[in-house]
Amino acid sequence: KLLSSCDASGLSYLDYLGAAPVRGDCAHIADGFVADSAWSPAESDRVGLLIGSANARRFYRLDDG
Repeated sequence: KLLSSCDASGLSYLDYLGAAPVRGDCAHIADGFVADSAWSPAESDRVGLLIGSANARRFYRLDDG
């Protein structure tokens, strides 16, 4: 990943480091729903995509390219 902060101490660096635990926490929660049979693995993947990018892409009308 490329960071826009020249010394890796600015906001980009903090966002990058802050995103890693959030991704792990989301995966842990989703795995729990799958283990409890509340979600299928496919539903879990769909929710992860929605949280990660699909909602923003839809809202801002961004294409996939």
